[in-house]
Amino acid sequence: MSEPQKPKSYRLQFTDEERASPELDKYIKKSEKAADRYDKASAAIPKKNKLVKERTFDEATGKAKTRLHFEKQDKPPSDARGKHKSPLRPVAQAEIYVHGKIHEVEKDNSGVEAAHKSEELAEGAAKYGARKLKEGYHSHKLKPYRAAAKAEKAAIKANAEFKYQKALQDNPQIAASNPFSRFMQKQRIKREYAKAAKNGGIKSAKKTAENAGKAAKKTAQATKSTVSFVAKHWKGVLIGICALLLFVMISAGVTSCVSLLTGGMSTVVGSSYVAEDADMLGAEADYKAKEAALQSRIDNVERTYSGYNEYRYFLDSIGHDPYVLTSILTTLHLDYTRAGVQDTLQTIFDMQYSLTLTSETEVRYRTETRIGSYQVTDEETGEVSTVYYEYEVEVPYNYYILNVNLTSEDMAGLTAYLLNDEQFDAYLVYMQTKGNRPDLFP
Repeated sequence: MSEPQKPKSYRLQFTDEERASPELDKYIKKSEKAADRYDKASAAIPKKNKLVKERTFDEATGKAKTRLHFEKQDKPPSDARGKHKSPLRPVAQAEIYVHGKIHEVEKDNSGVEAAHKSEELAEGAAKYGARKLKEGYHSHKLKPYRAAAKAEKAAIKANAEFKYQKALQDNPQIAASNPFSRFMQKQRIKREYAKAAKNGGIKSAKKTAENAGKAAKKTAQATKSTVSFVAKHWKGVLIGICALLLFVMISAGVTSCVSLLTGGMSTVVGSSYVAEDADMLGAEADYKAKEAALQSRIDNVERTYSGYNEYRYFLDSIGHDPYVLTSILTTLHLDYTRAGVQDTLQTIFDMQYSLTLTSETEVRYRTETRIGSYQVTDEETGEVSTVYYEYEVEVPYNYYILNVNLTSEDMAGLTAYLLNDEQFDAYLVYMQTKGNRPDLFP
C-alpha cells in the first residue's frame, strides 16, 4: 500500500532575519497558528482507499507490468453527503392521488372535510420533522469540509497579512503615502499575495511593490469612472434621486435634503458597475469562450483519444451566472478593462472546473471456436484417415477504458477563496443590486 497523498499546506518558511524582527513577530505567530489549524482541519476530512492501477516497464524482459495498489485520498463532499434516491417517492405519488380524490367529494360533507384537513396537517408536520432530521444528518456529515474551508481561508488571510507587513518593511515608500492610498495599496498587496498562495507560490516583494503603485493609479481611475457612470446612466440616477428627495421631504423636511441627497447618490454609484459595457460584456464573452472550449474538448474526446474499447463519462454541468462573474471582477478590480482581467478569468476558470482523463485496462475473456483433428486407422484395410472436430476455448484479451471526469464548482462558492471579508460584503451589494444594471445581461 502506498503512502497517503500529502495534503495541501499553507505553512510559510520564515528566515532567521524575519523571526528576529519585532515588527513581524506577531504576524509570524498568527501565520503559524492558522497553518496548524488548517492542518488539523484537513486531517479530519474523511478518507477513502482508492484502487489505482500503475503500469511499469521492465527493461530486462521488455514487457509492461500492471501493479494494483491503494491510495488514501480525501473523500469528496458529495460522497460524504450521499446521493440516494428515496424509495418513498411512489408512496408520495400515491398520497397525492388519494388526497386529490378526497378533495373531490369533501365539499359535500363538512365532517369529511374537517377530518381530511386534520390528516393533512399531521402528515405535513411528520414530513417536516423527517426533512429537518435528514438535513441535520447531512449537515453533520459535511461539518469537516466546512471547517477545512474556513481554516484554509483563515490561513490564506494570515499569510497575506504577513506578506503585506513584510512589504511595508522592505518598501518604506508605501507607508509614506496618504491614508486612503495606503489603504488601497494594502488591499491590492494582500490580494496579490493571497492569490499567489492559493496558486501554490509567493510573489516577490518587488513585484508586490509594483502592484501597489498600480493600485494607487486604479484609485484615481475609479473616481473618474464614477463620474463617467453618472453621465452615461443619468436617467436611472435621476429617478433614484427624485424618489429619495420625495422621501426626504416627507420624513425629515427640506433642511436635511442636501446631506441625504449626497449620501443617496453615493449609495447608487457605490453599488453600481463602473466598467465600460464593452469591457464587461467582453470579459463575459471570454469566459463563455473558455467554457465552450472545455465542452468542445469533452465532445471530441473519442476522436482525440481513439483506440479505447469504452469511454465512461462522469460530468458535472458547465455554466455560470454572468452577474456573479461581473460582481467578482468589479470587487477585485473596480473599473476594469477586458484585457486587464484575463489572468483573473483564467484563475477563476481553473478553480471552477477540473477535467481529468484516466485510462484503465481490464482483462476480459471471449469464446473462440477452433478446429481440432485426430488420426483413425481402419483395422481391416490399415488405411489412415483424419477426423476433424470443433471445440470452444476462453481466450483472454485486454479491454481498454478511458474515464472522462469533469468536476465543477458553483462560481459563487469560489468567493470564499477569492475575496476577503471586506470584499465579500461589497460583492454581496453588487449581487443584490446587479450593479444597477439589470439590463446588462439578457
